[in-house]
Amino acid sequence: MRLKICLVGDSMGGKSSLLRRLVHDEFQSEYTRTMGATMESLRVDLESDAGDPVEANLTLFDVGGTEDALGVLRDPLFHGTHGALVVCDLGRPETVSRSLEWIHAVSRATGGVPFHFALNKEDLGPGVRVGPEEVAWIRHRFPLARMTSTSAKTGEGVGDAIDGLVLRIVSDLLAAGRERRARGVLRQRILMAISQRGDRGLSLTELTAMFHDVESEDVSEETENLVRIDLLSVLETRAKTFVAEGGGPQSPRFRTTKQGLYAAQSAQIHDLVVDEPV
Repeated sequence: MRLKICLVGDSMGGKSSLLRRLVHDEFQSEYTRTMGATMESLRVDLESDAGDPVEANLTLFDVGGTEDALGVLRDPLFHGTHGALVVCDLGRPETVSRSLEWIHAVSRATGGVPFHFALNKEDLGPGVRVGPEEVAWIRHRFPLARMTSTSAKTGEGVGDAIDGLVLRIVSDLLAAGRERRARGVLRQRILMAISQRGDRGLSLTELTAMFHDVESEDVSEETENLVRIDLLSVLETRAKTFVAEGGGPQSPRFRTTKQGLYAAQSAQIHDLVVDEPV
């Protein structure tokens, strides 16, 4: 599994140092400002929540903490990102509140991906200024987000932070895959059922009754998707819609198109592939 992960946050938060520690197990005390982004690769082997082995090949982007990354460079930098490690500086509380801007930037470019807070520079000791108030703010704004205290200098928590993020990404991707497969199977079942009725087809009411193990809204949605990709056509109605002109519900009938009939006859239900609607 190939994943793109971005390290985001304000400048001087320790993103580059975390990446160096993670990939090379090194620490460099001299600060070098990152312009644009730098990239490293890393392979991690983990165990999923279900106990299955996960091999992930990570492309890690250290995104410079500049305004350009939040603005003109946002979309090209974050395109294709699967998750973000949000790095906050334990010595600078303002980097916690500013993390909201980074999360919004990633979300706008990606549509929303998992993220994990790395509360970095745990080694500061008395210099740590991020306390319960800032942690409570994170939990209030992002109740599902996880956070890990890290130190690029000592290596403390660095592996745990990236492992936690990768496992969240994998879990979400697997869940989305299961949902897509379930939706695909439902479309296959609908197409097969309607194709067997010939020109007479089936009404939405009949379909809903046949698939009593499925929510009626899901049957309606996937039937409409099959119409949109021209595998089904609507009978006894002029518009491809499930709402009558007066605003009340109706139960149109559907039959397979020539393409739909070919698709239904070309394979058994477990082999038939129906493309996702655009």
